[in-house]
Amino acid sequence: MFKFFRLIPTLIAYGVFIFGALSQGILIVILLHLFVWNKQKRTLAIRQCVKLSFKFFVWLCRVLGVFKVNFNNLDKLKNLNNKIIIANHPSLVDYVILTSCLPNNVSVMVKYKLTKSFMRFIIKALDYVHNEMDYSALKQNLSNNDNFLIFPEGTRTKDNTNYKFHRGFVHIALNQNLKIVPIHISCDVPGYLNSKFLDTNVPNTTPVFTIDVKDEIDPKDFQKEDTKESIVSRHLTKSLEEQYVKWNQAR
Repeated sequence: MFKFFRLIPTLIAYGVFIFGALSQGILIVILLHLFVWNKQKRTLAIRQCVKLSFKFFVWLCRVLGVFKVNFNNLDKLKNLNNKIIIANHPSLVDYVILTSCLPNNVSVMVKYKLTKSFMRFIIKALDYVHNEMDYSALKQNLSNNDNFLIFPEGTRTKDNTNYKFHRGFVHIALNQNLKIVPIHISCDVPGYLNSKFLDTNVPNTTPVFTIDVKDEIDPKDFQKEDTKESIVSRHLTKSLEEQYVKWNQAR
């Protein structure tokens, strides 16, 4: 019976999210394309709309007791320019939560296959990048002082004791001379929203997510004059994998 009463606000939150996504994905994007002709200004306006809607969703989930989010060290995200933001990916709401607190000049790196799905229109409107894009296209975003949000595992986290990061983000950082800002995401209910968004198997207690922004890392600190990029990439990726394990154990 207790779980049933917890399920009701969860379904309400899901309904609001789906309605909001559809209304923004269709109405707001169309209106902005009609009235804002400058591409960069339009992109930032659409990102701001998405950010505000996600901010409202996170607030609504807190009020309804669906889940709560604690943010640590958000001041480190101020005045970000040309940085790579990385994060582990324990749940389906990670992108929503992060977007609600990140500045608008953050372009998310999505999987290439999503650019061929029905999501391609909103991805294009948000001027997001994909994981098969060449450096010349990435440089265009950097010229607009964009930052990149990348989930280096390429999928949701399966094992908090053994992270496996793809090295692409390190290669981008080295080639474009970008610093890396790690964000650690944790939830006190293991496996919550890990497999499907419309999960009606609600936990007995209100899950609490913690978003912890860490100190930025300069890849050059791992690079000596005669060190090959492939070696630097391997060492830095391994170091970050181990660091995420430590951060998770410290929770």
